[in-house]
Parts: sequence; C-alpha cells; structure tokens
Amino acid sequence: DIVYILGMTRAELGGSEYYDMHGETGETVPQLDIDAAVRRYNTYSDMVEEGLIASAISVDHGGVGVALAKKALAGRLGLDITLNELPRGERVSEREDYGLFSESLGRLIITVAPENKNRVEELLKGTVYARMGRVMTEPHLMMTGYEGQTLMDLPLSVLDKAYHHTFEGY
Repeated sequence: DIVYILGMTRAELGGSEYYDMHGETGETVPQLDIDAAVRRYNTYSDMVEEGLIASAISVDHGGVGVALAKKALAGRLGLDITLNELPRGERVSEREDYGLFSESLGRLIITVAPENKNRVEELLKGTVYARMGRVMTEPHLMMTGYEGQTLMDLPLSVLDKAYHHTFEGY
C-alpha cells in the first residue's frame, strides 16, 4: 500500500510531547485552519465511503513520528517513509525533529492500495497532501530524512517493547 499524509505540518510544538520530554514548553501552540480541515475531512469521508482507504490514523500527540510508529505496530507491517515528502512550513523545513514531532492539528495518515492511487489523488486535488512512502512486509519502521539520510531503521519488536513496556515494574 501507499502511505499518504493529509495536511500541512508547521512548527507547532508549543505544549507538545516532544518539548515536554526536553523540559520546554515551546512558543507556538497548534492552530486549526477550520476551512482546510473541513475540506480535508469531507474528502476523507468520501474516500471511506468509496472504500478507498486501507487504514488511517490521526496525527496528534507526538506528531508524525508517533503516528507512524503506532500505525506500523497496529498493522504488524513495516513502513518505508521519506520525510522529505512531508508538506511542511518554513521552520519545519529546517529541522527534521519539527517534522517528526510537530502537533499541527487536523492531519491524517492513510494507506491506500496501489490500484486506488489515481482515484484518491483525484479526490485530494486542491488539498495539501503527499505520498510519504509505502507499507512493506518486512517488520521495520524505516525513515529517511530531508537529505536522504537514514533517520531510523528499527524492527517493530523494538518499537513494541518501547510502546508497551514504558511503565514496566511500576
């Protein structure tokens, strides 16, 4: 399947999980562009009604990085992602960590069977979206950065342990 992201990623990390982890609060709290979000969700609804979506997850706490990890774990399938394709604002273009962990509102990550690609992209015309990669059978989350460098190549077993055993022993 093809992995798409719907919506713009901006440097909106104020109050984010990422900044909290670094002991900061941030300055830019995520803002919702209501008109764009309504159009995006209506288009998403049309795609669901037509049976074009294989899977979907909203991008929220933790940003794209966390959403992709959750998606891979839920499906027990790997993902090969190119972060350079992420639709992003100025400051995000300078920092991959902002691209991965921004909590810009109203974004979705969807997967689509290759035979549905043309119809999905037809429906998405006029909205902000991008193809970010593909689903793969190898159980790894692989990500390349803005310059094509490897950011991550982790077995899902490592992600699963980190996700499910954070509070082990408490």
